[in-house]
Amino acid sequence: MNGQSVSFGPKLRTALNDVLGGGAASVLTVTFGLSYALLIFAGPLAPYLSYGVAVTFISSAVLATVIALGSSLPFAVGGRRVPPQR
Repeated sequence: MNGQSVSFGPKLRTALNDVLGGGAASVLTVTFGLSYALLIFAGPLAPYLSYGVAVTFISSAVLATVIALGSSLPFAVGGRRVPPQR
């Protein structure tokens, strides 16, 4: 290029920020869901791991939908909370 920069409009920049933020939240939700299901359905519950993963993802989707529709904050993202380390 000849030294010109490409500028995006404010609406496109906002949409890109929303998509990237939602993608990051989705990756975290999937990671936490899989890890919780693997921890809970270990040992004698191992044959039911596939059901545990499905229930974890369904409950995550329901929780995120309820928070998104019922929140007074338009930018609220719901998910599991990791307790702080002491």
